[in-house]
Formats: sequence, C-alpha cells, structure tokens
Amino acid sequence: MEQATQSKNARRIESALLNKLASISQKTFAERLGIAEYQVSRMKKNFFRQMSMAIDILEYGIVDDDAAQLAKAVAKEVALILGKEKAEMSSNSFPA
Repeated sequence: MEQATQSKNARRIESALLNKLASISQKTFAERLGIAEYQVSRMKKNFFRQMSMAIDILEYGIVDDDAAQLAKAVAKEVALILGKEKAEMSSNSFPA
C-alpha cells in the first residue's frame, strides 16, 4: 500500500489540533477522553497526524476561531431570515 504524504492543508489542520490541545492541556484532554495522560503524549506523535490527513482527504476542514464564529453568525442570520419567510408564507395561506 502506498504511504500517503501529508499535504500543506493537513499540516495546518494538525497544527490547529495540537494548538487546541495545548490550550486545554494534555491532562484535561486525557480526563475528558477517559485515558491516561501518557496516552495523549503518544497520540501527538501519530494519531493527530493521521487524523489530520483523514480530515484533509475527506475535505472536512478545520478553520480558525474567527472564521468559525463568522460562520455561526451567518448561519444564525440565515436561520432567522428563513424563519421569517416561513412565518410569512404560513400567514398568507388560505384556510382549508
């Protein structure tokens, strides 16, 4: 089987994951995951790289916090607009 090489995007994803891990600490991550802290240290060597490549291949993508917040705000506004349109459509309907 051919060994996959890590793309630039996969390296960016891995970096984002490892930065997030560092922000909450290995200990907290291990506790929440229900594993020993030393296992998290081992995961940093292989698991995160493999998952980053998988995320990249699946084109799921991980974005920075600002872009994620913007996407949430846009989604919320779209939901409000769609909700208003739905309400207007139902008020314009004729009784059966």
